[in-house]
Formats: sequence, structure tokens, C-alpha cells
Amino acid sequence: VDILTDSYPTETTWTLFNECTQADEKTSADVGTSYTASGTYYSDQWCVPGGQYTFTINDEYGDGICCSFGSGSYTVTYDGVQVASGGDFASSESTTFGNCGPAPTQPPTTANPTKMPTPPPSNSPSKSSTSEPTDNPTSPAPTKLPTASPSKSPSKTPTALPTNEPTSGPSKSPSKTPTPPPSANPTSAPNV
Repeated sequence: VDILTDSYPTETTWTLFNECTQADEKTSADVGTSYTASGTYYSDQWCVPGGQYTFTINDEYGDGICCSFGSGSYTVTYDGVQVASGGDFASSESTTFGNCGPAPTQPPTTANPTKMPTPPPSNSPSKSSTSEPTDNPTSPAPTKLPTASPSKSPSKTPTALPTNEPTSGPSKSPSKTPTPPPSANPTSAPNV
């Protein structure tokens, strides 16, 4: 409860009535606040159980705490929310807030709700049969290492194709030029 007093602060009192228990929860006298200085800000805080309350502010002279003799005001905060305020009233002003039922649940703090859980598995087996498992894979197993890289040097140019079709027998006349003799140094075997 926050109060800014008017020019006659001693005329101001208040009560906080618990509608659930039908009893005064707090009064300005209970909390030990006596408003003695004009134009002064007073603040009282305490804990009360959850419930429904009626806050009533009183002015003994009947001119409220604002506007006729000073610019007083009041605010009441319950559970972090301002639930009552004012100052321009006659002898008294009341505001009821809260409820006697269970405290409302807070909304979830996550932006997106969680998905519903999946249903549990069934206890009975399915009626349709499945094919039997195989002992071995149905295709060859992959190799474990990559194959060898290709050679770096290009292969030799292929020889020219024969010009004559092969005959079924030897030719009738021998060639006129003799075959060259074999070389003294052997050649290396071709790369395959």
C-alpha cells in the first residue's frame, strides 16, 4: 500500500478485508503506520495468503485525500499487479480483487508447446507375417580399400593396322628384301 498524504494526513486510515475468511487481514493501525506529515509518501509492504480481498481507504472529514485540501493519492499492489488506485473520493472508497479459489496456474514459459508423446507399443504381435531374414547379404560386400590409382605415364601409341587381309595359306613368292637381323640389346617387355 502506497499513500501520498493530503494536507490533513491524520484523517486517513485503511483496511484490507479477507473475503475468504471474513476477517480483517491488515489495517493501517496493524502495520504501525500513522500518517502525520502532509504531502508525504508512505509505503507499507507485507505478505498475505492468496485470496480475495477488499481494500477500503477512509477519510475522517469526508473529502478524500485529493483535490480539496492537497493532492494525495493511493495505490495498492497485489502479487506484483496494481489492483487499486485513486484519491478523489468522499468518506471512503473500496476495491475488491483476487479470488478465494486455488491460485491460477501460470502459462508455460516456453514459446512452443511440447509435442504429445507417442503411443506406447502394443502388447500383441501383428497378424501379418514378415519374410524370413537372410543369412548373407543379397549383393557382394563392398571393398574395404579403394582400387589402385591409374598410371601416371600415358600408354604407347598403338601400331598401324595391317594393310592386307590375312590369307588362308602362305604367299607364293617370298619378299624381296631380307628381314633385318635382331638387335644386340633386347627391348623391355611392353607394359600391360
